[in-house]
Amino acid sequence: MSSAPIQIPAAAAEVETLSSFEVGQRPVPLGATMPRTSVDTKNSWTKNELIDQIEQLNKKLEQEKINHKESMKFLQNQREELQQELNKLHLETEKILQEMQDQFYSLSRKTTQTIDIRMETMRKFNEMKKVVLEDRKEQEKQRQLEAEARAATTLQTWWRSCMIRRRLGAYKKSKDKKVKKKKGNEEKGKKKAGDQKKGKKK
Repeated sequence: MSSAPIQIPAAAAEVETLSSFEVGQRPVPLGATMPRTSVDTKNSWTKNELIDQIEQLNKKLEQEKINHKESMKFLQNQREELQQELNKLHLETEKILQEMQDQFYSLSRKTTQTIDIRMETMRKFNEMKKVVLEDRKEQEKQRQLEAEARAATTLQTWWRSCMIRRRLGAYKKSKDKKVKKKKGNEEKGKKKAGDQKKGKKK
């Protein structure tokens, strides 16, 4: 984008009078008229100097425009690179967040499963504990019954032996019958022996 060259004011070329401060060696009264040649020379010099300054300014302006354009291009490239880097970081962040979220959900599921397994294990353990306690009670009861039965059997055996030794109760009657039977057999035997003797004498 080029700009129009700076125009020199027309009044600068038409100056014909100078103040006392614009003359070199001696003061000149205000309003004094200088020679036409000196004025033209001064105006020509001033015009050329202004033209040079304008050209330098135009060159600087063009250089500034070029620098500005390059700076804008550099900044635009930097902006694009930063935007790409930002998009890349954004995608990576989303990916990391998604992975962390998946891990969190996976850990949550595993934790839930672990809690369920633990609860089921505790339930089975309590059931088995209850069964074991009941079985122990049954075994203890059975041992107690067996011990009572053995004690009763031992007591009955001891009592029966006592009754037999002392001939008490039913054991006494049976012994009397045996004694009477034994005496009857002896008498029968004696009678048979007497009859046999009598038969021999005849």
